[in-house]
Amino acid sequence: MKTLCVKLTALLLMLTCGLPCWGLAGSIDGSPVCYDKLFRAVCKVESDNNPKAIGDKGRSYGIAQIQKEAVRDANDTLRTRYTHEDCFDPALSRKIFVAYLSRYCTEKRLGREPTMEDASRIWNGGPNGYKKQATIKYWQKLSAYFHKPNAGGQRAGDSRYAEPPCSQSKSGGKRHDGI
Repeated sequence: MKTLCVKLTALLLMLTCGLPCWGLAGSIDGSPVCYDKLFRAVCKVESDNNPKAIGDKGRSYGIAQIQKEAVRDANDTLRTRYTHEDCFDPALSRKIFVAYLSRYCTEKRLGREPTMEDASRIWNGGPNGYKKQATIKYWQKLSAYFHKPNAGGQRAGDSRYAEPPCSQSKSGGKRHDGI
């Protein structure tokens, strides 16, 4: 039974990694948490959208500035063999990002429905980052980014960059693609 649960979880995570706006249940300003919105904000704040970035004295790689421990956790969750160097690929960085948050930013772990703040602070401060005083400033940076016009690098008038609505929630809502 445990093996089946692990396989189903891995399958669900793999599917969500490929879908634009299905993610954590939770909210900021009354809207559901969205992996894409959060990932775009993290990439802008962490690396100014530079997939080749190396930071934290060589410990963080890629567009989302991912550390080895997050890759290890994502591999445990997805049953994959991503390497730290894979973080230089933005698509793989996103998969690692989603897997990491899917593991640690859950209602079961937090004892309540996760919010965008919880996810941001966990991303910045580790599995218990949502409890750490030190992650509040990081959340404030990301929060300010969410409220900017054209946040996420969208170009005004260019529908290719338009963000689809993110409406999946635990209350039975559907993703923007109707699934």
